[in-house]
Amino acid sequence: MKKILVSGSTGFIGKNFINFITHESFSVTKLVRKNNHVDDSSIFWNPYEDVLNIDKFEDFDVIIHLSGRSPITRITQNVKQALYSSRVETTKNLVNMITKLKKPPDVFLCASATGYYGDQGNTDLYESSNAGNGFWSDMCSDWETATIPVKELGIRTVNLRIGNVIDKVMNLILLKLPIFSDFGHGNQYYPFISMHELNNILLKLLPNSLFVGEEKFSLNSKIFECYKQNQYCWTVDPIDGTANFVNGKEKFAIMIALTFSDQIIQSWIYKPLTEEICSALLGEGTFINDEKIIITNNRNISEASGSISSKYWNETFDLKMKEIRQKFKHVKNYGCIGFEYIEIATNIRDFAILSNLSPWDHIPGILIVREAGGFDIHFDKTPYAHNIEKKNLVVSGSITLQNEIINLIKE
Repeated sequence: MKKILVSGSTGFIGKNFINFITHESFSVTKLVRKNNHVDDSSIFWNPYEDVLNIDKFEDFDVIIHLSGRSPITRITQNVKQALYSSRVETTKNLVNMITKLKKPPDVFLCASATGYYGDQGNTDLYESSNAGNGFWSDMCSDWETATIPVKELGIRTVNLRIGNVIDKVMNLILLKLPIFSDFGHGNQYYPFISMHELNNILLKLLPNSLFVGEEKFSLNSKIFECYKQNQYCWTVDPIDGTANFVNGKEKFAIMIALTFSDQIIQSWIYKPLTEEICSALLGEGTFINDEKIIITNNRNISEASGSISSKYWNETFDLKMKEIRQKFKHVKNYGCIGFEYIEIATNIRDFAILSNLSPWDHIPGILIVREAGGFDIHFDKTPYAHNIEKKNLVVSGSITLQNEIINLIKE
């Protein structure tokens, strides 16, 4: 479940959005400015002061900053100063805190406004358009500039240039009350968005899939908990065959897979040097650069070639592997399992006997072999399941060869 921290949680947008995502897969914590409002789902903060105890802000997946004084009032010089401070200064303090976190968020969403563009008449305006002139434009520019230190950390940062947000009640206020004449000369364009539309936009900006990668996890039970959730999960090995890559050898690849709970949905193995990509889609087959491939090999053990893991076996299996490797025609490890999976799927190789099963090394290749017509089985005769922590696997191009190998191991 994704953890979200929200400022401005009692405001019109914040309150509506929190209610909107109540039934989604998110755990929401609110930032509140009154100590007597603090409960198990909230954290106290003074937005105008540096955060002293940042431990409570650690390990959130998303921080959404929506706080700021309401502009629905007569605009005086004092009000302008309050509007500016409640947006720009509070953002600076929050950003300063985020830059100090040991476990910062993956995403930072910070409110801004369409006031960034100012009144530019009939000019078509886009996200890339320049800021306008005047108080509202200057304030929004400074507001967005304040988020840059977070963006420089590599955190996805979104500045939300929101128009006037309306629902049934706000629509009545906008249309009926003369107070809004203070916002301009009366002939200017008036950008607006419904609360329902804004809720859906904000929801789409939240990370709604998990990520597992070799650089983010070591092999432990936490990885497999990711795969047990009813969420999409991306598994990435940015360089499979790292030693080969470092030593200038050709056999290295990029491997990616998309899973949902216990299903492998889609996978890709890319060979950068040849620009060859092998992909598989659940129920649709395996492809090499868009050309569908099917395993046709049906060699027996004495004719088969493939690989046997050279380490991570227990003492019993280590002796067994040394014994049975003599039964095959040819055994050679590439130091890049991605290449080996592709060669099984393309009839170049026949099998792989594997010990350690890091998810990023095997999920992409498993689907590629399966969709090409191949097979996989653990030594206990159960199929590979990426959401269950197991070792010792046989991957093969034919069911006959698979059974021969398992029987040989069990002798």
